[in-house]
Amino acid sequence: MLGSTTCWSPKGCLEAGRHRLICGIAAAGGAPGAVLLEFARAPGESQQRCLREAGRLLGETLCVLAEQRARQRRELVAERAVLSRELHDSVAQQLSYLQIRASLIQTLIGTDEAHAQSMLTELRATLQLMHRQVRELIASARLTMDGRSLNQAIQASVDEFSRCSGCVFEVDNRTPPGLLTPEAELQVL
Repeated sequence: MLGSTTCWSPKGCLEAGRHRLICGIAAAGGAPGAVLLEFARAPGESQQRCLREAGRLLGETLCVLAEQRARQRRELVAERAVLSRELHDSVAQQLSYLQIRASLIQTLIGTDEAHAQSMLTELRATLQLMHRQVRELIASARLTMDGRSLNQAIQASVDEFSRCSGCVFEVDNRTPPGLLTPEAELQVL
């Protein structure tokens, strides 16, 4: 909303003693915009030139910010890919450890039942811990924006959780777009 004034026609504004100037904002690759300025007196040619230049600079700034956010998102996706590969390596190492322990337990079953039982208890505890850690890591690695806004990604996550849990959720998310950095958006997600 541009304000509470209602005069839009030049005649209506002039009769109300107001002068309006619309300053266009060009956005490369995005929707063009405009800034509506209201003056008590008609702006002079020098003011109009300054305002056109300010609009041009504002448009350039918005383009740079959009490019910066897109770059940050790409970097975040690349970082997630690295974490995913590291997760894969970590899981492979832990599974190898468990396989070695299971083989050792198998050799002890006929000869040292007490030691085998102790090792089996330890193996179960390690498996439970690994299972929980792997599920947490996989869940956090799967969370990506996939080119969506934060609001869309939150809604998709809630919808998926609803399908899996059978619970009904209602999301009331009033976060304006672009408020958070891409890193902060992923933390929220």
